[in-house]
Amino acid sequence: MDRAPRLSGEIGAAIYIVMLKELAGERILSIWLDRFEASALALQLNEVATPRPMTFDLMGRLVEVAGARVENVARTMEQCAVRADLMTAKA
Repeated sequence: MDRAPRLSGEIGAAIYIVMLKELAGERILSIWLDRFEASALALQLNEVATPRPMTFDLMGRLVEVAGARVENVARTMEQCAVRADLMTAKA
């Protein structure tokens, strides 16, 4: 993960970029995050314990106890916020 803040088009708006590379390929996916999502990801990657579950921990656990798996994620932009719909199937 690129931990150095970058500047977006808005002056002073720090963002972070996560670069995901295929294990058996050459493709790279760049994901731009703001400081809140970047901090949550850094906590997870560094295995830092938090006093309560993070949102992604809760969602992952819900999918797990439902005996499902995520098959697809559809993202849309709604009033300056990203909405994600998860499509699941029985595991």
